[in-house]
Formats: sequence, C-alpha cells, structure tokens
Amino acid sequence: MPAGLIAVGVLLIVTGGRVARGGLVGLGVVLAILLGTALPAHHMVQVDSGFGDRLERPESAAALRPTYSHAFGSMTIDLRSVEFPEGTSRVEASTSFGSMVVILPPDVAVRVHGEAAFGSVQALMREASGLGSTLDVRTDDYDRATRRIDLDVSTAFGSTEVQR
Repeated sequence: MPAGLIAVGVLLIVTGGRVARGGLVGLGVVLAILLGTALPAHHMVQVDSGFGDRLERPESAAALRPTYSHAFGSMTIDLRSVEFPEGTSRVEASTSFGSMVVILPPDVAVRVHGEAAFGSVQALMREASGLGSTLDVRTDDYDRATRRIDLDVSTAFGSTEVQR
C-alpha cells in the first residue's frame, strides 16, 4: 500500500494532474485510509473520538485515562492539573490524521516514546520527522525520580508535540 500511494503521488506530479486526476486523487485517498488502518501494531492508532478539535484536561490522577485517541483534527491533552502519584504513570495518546499536543506538568520526570507513520514528533527539545519517524527521550532525572510519566504517542498522518 505505501508503494501504491507513492506511485499515485508520482503519477499526479509527472502528469501535472492532466491524466485521470479525479480518479488518481480518489485512489490516493482510499490508499491513505487503508494504509492508516493497516499499519503494523506499533503504529496502530486507536480511535475513541471523531472529527474536529478536542481538548482533554483531567483534573486529578483518578480522572486520568490510560489512553486518549482522536481520528481527524487536533487533540490537546493538558496534564498540568494532575497531581501524579508516586511511581510510574502510563499514558498513551494517538491521532490518525491531524495534530496532537500533550502538555506535561513541569515537576514530574517523563519518558516519551513517539512514532509517526507520516509526519513528525517533537518532545523535550528533540524532533523526528519523515516516513516512519521514531523518537525516544527522557528527562535527566527520570531514573531517580519518585514520580514519573511514561508517555507513548503515535500519529498516523500528522504531527505530535509534547510540551512542558
């Protein structure tokens, strides 16, 4: 499927969109959707909301969900109000098509693992972008911290930014 999607893009560029443009664009959209749903398990994007802009702002550790996901549009997950307990708290977040921003509290150590099938991941002043991007970063105090966040983020087509 990736090769087919690339071939459709090349055909559109080479022909300047003069030959079967509507059919090629439609085929490209179908291939992109199929590719997004057929990604390997480590790129799998679970979806629990649909379209548009979404804001998640849990007010406590009890309100914190282990997974957040969004299909099309932008999603912001603001974790600054959460008083994280001692130990390691795990959070997963994913988007299919669009952008995601995760805002972390400044006083909790964090490890971020990010993946993007087609797009970019930015976290803790580092970035990975392009096809099949992967980023693994952690704060300097992660190993000795009593309160930690393990954050796994994934994007099929789009961008993810993790901020403090």
